[in-house]
Amino acid sequence: MSGFWNQWLSLNKRNFIRLLFLLTIFLYCRAVFMIFNSPNASVVEMLRIWLGGIRFDLSALMMVFGIYFLLVHIPVKKLWFIRFTLSLAIIGIVFVLISNLLDVAWYEFTHKRTSKSSLSIIAANKNMSDQMMVYFKDYWAIIVLLIVSLYYFSKKLTELELNWQKNDQVESKVKLLNLLFWVPLSIIIFRGGIQLKPISSANAAIYARPQLTVYVLNTPFVLLKSLFEPEIFLPGDVKNLDEAERFFHPISVFSNNQPRQKNIVFFILESFSKEYIGFFNKESKYTPFLDSLIRHSIVFDNFYANSLHSLDGVTTLLTGIPPWLDDSYVTSPFSVNKINSLVASARKNGYSSMFFHGAKNGSMSFDLLAQIVGFDNAYFMNEYPEKSHYDGTWGIYDHYFLDFMLDKITKQKEPFLCVFFSLSSHHPFKIPQELEKKFPEGHIPILKTIAYTDWSIRKFFEKYKQHPKFKNTLFVFTADHTSVAMHDIYETPTGIYSVPFFIYDPETDHFEKIDTLMQQSDVYPSLVDYMGWQDTLLAWGKSYRDSTIKQRFFMAYKNQTFLLYDGKYYFYQSKDSPVGLYQSNDIHLKHNLLDTREDLVKKYHSMASALIYSFNYRVLYNQMTPTK
Repeated sequence: MSGFWNQWLSLNKRNFIRLLFLLTIFLYCRAVFMIFNSPNASVVEMLRIWLGGIRFDLSALMMVFGIYFLLVHIPVKKLWFIRFTLSLAIIGIVFVLISNLLDVAWYEFTHKRTSKSSLSIIAANKNMSDQMMVYFKDYWAIIVLLIVSLYYFSKKLTELELNWQKNDQVESKVKLLNLLFWVPLSIIIFRGGIQLKPISSANAAIYARPQLTVYVLNTPFVLLKSLFEPEIFLPGDVKNLDEAERFFHPISVFSNNQPRQKNIVFFILESFSKEYIGFFNKESKYTPFLDSLIRHSIVFDNFYANSLHSLDGVTTLLTGIPPWLDDSYVTSPFSVNKINSLVASARKNGYSSMFFHGAKNGSMSFDLLAQIVGFDNAYFMNEYPEKSHYDGTWGIYDHYFLDFMLDKITKQKEPFLCVFFSLSSHHPFKIPQELEKKFPEGHIPILKTIAYTDWSIRKFFEKYKQHPKFKNTLFVFTADHTSVAMHDIYETPTGIYSVPFFIYDPETDHFEKIDTLMQQSDVYPSLVDYMGWQDTLLAWGKSYRDSTIKQRFFMAYKNQTFLLYDGKYYFYQSKDSPVGLYQSNDIHLKHNLLDTREDLVKKYHSMASALIYSFNYRVLYNQMTPTK
């Protein structure tokens, strides 16, 4: 038995030497990247970058060299097999070095790691051969470094493998049995840990602020992950960004205002369809408290969510970035781009910021979103002290978590921005057992939890009113998306996106109803404008007070098809191709005007393509702030 263990230890000593050798290549590439692109980071930030980067390096290492580690366990000692295994490893080294080191220079222009979308742009560039010659000329030092590195690391690995093969005394059965240990370990390394989901580029935000996540990542990781991401495209009938943004320019400048220093408590309510609110639907009796607030608020009666998914909705509300990608922005390769956010604008005006969501940490990637937009503090289930308040499925019941939030904000220095994303009105629609009989049953299961969350907010207000900060607090209410519809009017093309949005200020106690067509991406600039903050921001939305835009619109993206609505027509476009045009009163989409109103089709096609081009171009080229 001792012979078996000695052989097992010898074999795995070799494996870990292989692992450390290949990891050294990744660490070397990061060092070169940092030398040429110096990060503006503190010592602590640099330490987090390096430690966090190892996690991504190991994951990428196993993506590239996983088969190599498998083959070294196959008990075949034929020369051709040894050469084949070694060749695969050297090909992997070539890929790692080329992708990482070429990005050293490309980063200056792209401000991100190379991904599949970057390669698509390169492939479509007809002048690429000329540009590559310029690249080789301007960055000859990197090319020389690449060649030297390729030679050195390939040579060293070849020497190691040939020496091990020459002195290999490990029996075949030991190698095969070791796969029972090595394969599960490789899978864990490949996934980046034992968490529920494999790591993605977005996880880099755990270790660094958005401007520094590029240093945490490595190019093989980003590139290989992006191969399984849906493609992003630029409409072919739009020539350039300037042409695209003649219709809608995403940059807004707010100046010469008198800034308010009011605290902001922003409620984002899970699945709160407009239809469930009694103020908008007299049949609904589930939101008596919210109804009473709306009667003393600025209420936006023509407001729509940009998506049907929570992560997309909350992201759009906080950043003005619409969900026009096939994947959620937060979990896409572009999540490392530099962006604006309501949090960043608040910070510029002296605000601290907090995010509260009672779900389990890591649920739906909201922890990553909190990191990306830059909240000072984020509170999830792990941060909540009493685990007995867990609903058994998602997280902490709303009224308990609101009490937790109340305790935090009453102790917080003013001014502050606090965002609360509710939980309980999500399937399976659970409320605390002791409150089961307190709320009415509805036609659909969600209504009882709507009533519970409304009651929870009432209790929060009753307690907060006793605090001197209450009068100096602005309350914003909206929803992430809709849920099951009860009436036909909420099953229309825009009805399925119809959610409430209102602003309540205890000091003014003012009611105003605004019918301007608005969407979630308008909320961020609208709040900056309302608060009178000094800022220049980029968002695919405008303030409700902005009278300069040519055309108000709402646009959603679902099943790879865009819906553009301007109050008069529904226009559908699949990538570059128009697929439908309907009058706004044709709510069941029975009369397609695509072939009979070519003038209107052309108009709306130009509008949609301009918006898509503007958004996709800025996402691709990391131009999502007013300055590059």
